[in-house]
Amino acid sequence: PRYQVGEVVYIKETWWCPEKGLPIAYANLESHQADRQIWRSPLFMPAWAARDFIQITDVRPQMLQEITYKDCLAEGVVSSKEWQSLDYKAPEPLHPKDLSNEEADREIDRGWIEYCRQTYATLWDSINPKYPWASNPYVWVHTFRKVDKPVKVVRAC
Repeated sequence: PRYQVGEVVYIKETWWCPEKGLPIAYANLESHQADRQIWRSPLFMPAWAARDFIQITDVRPQMLQEITYKDCLAEGVVSSKEWQSLDYKAPEPLHPKDLSNEEADREIDRGWIEYCRQTYATLWDSINPKYPWASNPYVWVHTFRKVDKPVKVVRAC
């Protein structure tokens, strides 16, 4: 795995600072689009400019398609623009009058879980064309917690 348990890393993001020691600006989507030429790429963000730090609490291998509904939500698919682009509707029970309320709720939940996974698969394919969802590659799953800025940061995320 790229990161080890216990390691503290900083999160890179689009940023701007005229020189070290002056206030740093962090781009949101609107400002990033409006003033594109002044923003610096996240690829070149140094640790001193970072505002978010995480500590890795667990690392494990997993096949991509084993991702859970909860993991899909943690990956941010709910707010993704991909969510609206899928032509998938959560199924209603075939005969709702023949099902108990609990059974009907389970059927509807099952449909939304599949909808969420399809959304994540679409997002994954847009980011990882060499390793598409259909190939079901092994991935490293990192669990982390947000921490305060440490005295010394070794790596970037």
